[in-house]
Amino acid sequence: MIIDFRIANYGPFRDSVTLSMVPSAKTDRPDAVQSNPAVRSGLLKVAAVFGANASGKSYLVEALSDLRILVGSIRPEGTPMPGYKPFRLSRSHIEAPVEMQLRLESGGILYDYRISFLGDRIVSETLYHSPNGRSVLVFSRGEDEDRIDPGVREKLTSSTTYLYMAAGYNNPVCNTVLRGIQSIQVIYQPSDGSVSESYYAAERDPEIRSMMEAAMEAADLGIKGFRGTERQLPFKQVPGLPDRSGRYLELEFIHSHEGADADDDMQTFPVGIESNGTVELF
Repeated sequence: MIIDFRIANYGPFRDSVTLSMVPSAKTDRPDAVQSNPAVRSGLLKVAAVFGANASGKSYLVEALSDLRILVGSIRPEGTPMPGYKPFRLSRSHIEAPVEMQLRLESGGILYDYRISFLGDRIVSETLYHSPNGRSVLVFSRGEDEDRIDPGVREKLTSSTTYLYMAAGYNNPVCNTVLRGIQSIQVIYQPSDGSVSESYYAAERDPEIRSMMEAAMEAADLGIKGFRGTERQLPFKQVPGLPDRSGRYLELEFIHSHEGADADDDMQTFPVGIESNGTVELF
């Protein structure tokens, strides 16, 4: 059961943000709270996130999904890390680690898992649990010092989580946490992928482009324009089958964020990292 989930330097979040299921004594109704042996105040049965478009709501869900993928398999040395989506509008953050922290409860015990990673490797990873109400370190992995099983270390790559490897070596605590993370069901409906129709309509008619750009500016999204490039996507021809060679559209939104410590190329975002609301509006 999730207690809270924290991310930092991820997507639109430069600083740390937390989605918490811990109730507020001032505002939450008693019937909305479920008792829990690991959390005295209990935990909320449901929580909702409200906010303006492009404020990061979708990214909270994506981050949980990315964490599940991150801890779910062995990756060869140097394999790109899933979920590495650093804050793009700051020179000091664009190449800095993404941080994630998940606290969960299972069997009346609180577990605290933390991971920090770059695009090609894990920087640090720790796990604590509280079997008797006191926090105890299970393992710690970092660039300065490791407190991990030497046998597991021999099989570990810089792109694979120790949590996954130790669970495979029958570490009972790591097993519990891994199962807890993998049991999180992320039901997520991405935005409509047919943005190419809108783009080509704008390309055919300058008046349509002008109206689209004016509407996006009026919506106060920090977007001043968009551009697209057609790319060739080659497929190897298989004898006896139709030629599947085709083209795809690489669409980007051009942002203008006042006060951003970023170069112009850092303010051009591919459509894949925009919020659902922005893509639907487009």
